[in-house]
Amino acid sequence: GICKVWVEVEQLPIGTDNELEAQAVVLAATADRQYDNRAHEARNLFDAWTSYKKARLYFEAMDSRADEYDIVRAKLRDSQRDLDEQCAKTLLRGQGLEQAGKTSEAIQAYKEGQRFFPDKQHECFQQLKDRLNNLE
Repeated sequence: GICKVWVEVEQLPIGTDNELEAQAVVLAATADRQYDNRAHEARNLFDAWTSYKKARLYFEAMDSRADEYDIVRAKLRDSQRDLDEQCAKTLLRGQGLEQAGKTSEAIQAYKEGQRFFPDKQHECFQQLKDRLNNLE
């Protein structure tokens, strides 16, 4: 069957192609820095993902596609995959601790995982919140 289907509705930014491209390039460069530093701070990966999403919107608002558009889309896919892997790893670790009867350690694992998902833009934010609500 089909699972994990969602629809995103975003307001496209307004401007000339030159203005939109300039802003998209700035956002993509910021995202690249954040992604390159993802091992240094937990939320950098999340911030890179959100910056790539914004850059993609600016590119999509242009009348003609810039060359960088496909690169940003690929980097967005990569950062999404990395976030999903981080989420799965965090949830698996916490659930393993729960099953072993180590509730306080599971709570700590979920709280550490929240550093990677600071707001509800990624589904893991709510999943971690739900796990914590069940345990605390």
